[in-house]
Amino acid sequence: SVAQALNISEATNSEPNPALQDAPDLASIIDSIIANGNKFEKALMRLIRPFLKDTQLVIVENENTDLPAYLTEEFRGATNTIYLNVETGVNNTVVLHEALHAATLDALVAAIVTPKAVSPQLRQIVAEIQQLMAVAHNKYLADKGAGRSTVAMDRLAGEDISVFTDITEFVSYGLSQPELQEFLSTVDATLTWKLGTLRNGLSKFLDLVRRIFN
Repeated sequence: SVAQALNISEATNSEPNPALQDAPDLASIIDSIIANGNKFEKALMRLIRPFLKDTQLVIVENENTDLPAYLTEEFRGATNTIYLNVETGVNNTVVLHEALHAATLDALVAAIVTPKAVSPQLRQIVAEIQQLMAVAHNKYLADKGAGRSTVAMDRLAGEDISVFTDITEFVSYGLSQPELQEFLSTVDATLTWKLGTLRNGLSKFLDLVRRIFN
């Protein structure tokens, strides 16, 4: 099942994928990843596809004419548009990262800014994600202080990305970035009634994100 698949950590493919950059629209990219991605990628894309029906796609071939003054690959909440830059490479990792932004951003922000407007279930999920994010941040700081942090985690924790202070980045990078997935596997699962079945922070994280879309 999808729920079972999302409890299996498999790295997304960061190799350039010409089939994606030649796709005419987002629906074609979604279909391509579901047809040709690895088990994790297929399960994740199937899960979030219903939440992407209104999201637009722009393949950037010329930054001067196709790309606004944004980052090279970025989901823009104001326009509900994903921009993918051919020059920096279009691959499954980038697409899934940005698709997760599109699928989760509104729900997560709404739960934080206007909690009374969302379901109690979503508020609880967001609270648990924030709890896990804090525990993971403390683990990173301890590793950093002991000289055990990696270059990849230093980049993810830095000001440019801020995975431990921005819940939308924590969710999207957690499901698309192998380095953060590996780090979360070293973090203890936060206390919940399911603690007995969730071995570490990664399994806890994947369970929480699965619950957002169920």
